[in-house]
Amino acid sequence: MEFLITMLGNDACQAGGNSLYRVIDQNILYCHHTSKSMRPNPNVSGHSPAAHGGPFSVPKVPDDTLDFSSNINPLGAPPGILRTMRENADLLSIYPDSESRSLREEIGSYTGVQSSQIVVGNGATEIIYNFCRVFLSSMTPVLIPAPTFGEYEAASKLAGARPSFFETMDLGDDLREFLLAVPRHGCVFVCNPNNP
Repeated sequence: MEFLITMLGNDACQAGGNSLYRVIDQNILYCHHTSKSMRPNPNVSGHSPAAHGGPFSVPKVPDDTLDFSSNINPLGAPPGILRTMRENADLLSIYPDSESRSLREEIGSYTGVQSSQIVVGNGATEIIYNFCRVFLSSMTPVLIPAPTFGEYEAASKLAGARPSFFETMDLGDDLREFLLAVPRHGCVFVCNPNNP
């Protein structure tokens, strides 16, 4: 079994057990692992990331069309964002705070929620996957109203769960039936506002 692992910086590499590590350059580590006990998560083989649209998924959007398929402003970043980025360009050389302390404190101050109860991610998709990794397993019943954001299903399956779906075009109209379908001791994903 062979792995090519991208690393940031010059982190130390070690040989141990039945593994042989060799630094190819300062950012790439080659590992040949001979142990039969190391196996990828079996749920990975069936994993398909949800399609999101946008310039990397849609080949060519006509010039007279505004593309909202990936929830990105087709008119570009607001001037205030660009100004803030220019004013803080010197921070680009600093590795970001992986705990987002100052942002969580600002959000906490604004919302009145303790910063320790606030999770920050690189978009909702990262948070959804992290949630599923931590809280879901093959033993967790998962209910997803459909149609909805495809990453709920993909992240649930990657964590080993087998989601069931509640087909609805208006959850408000079908709320009584939906509540009867909610699993005990399980997980329910509700997207608000719904997407798509």
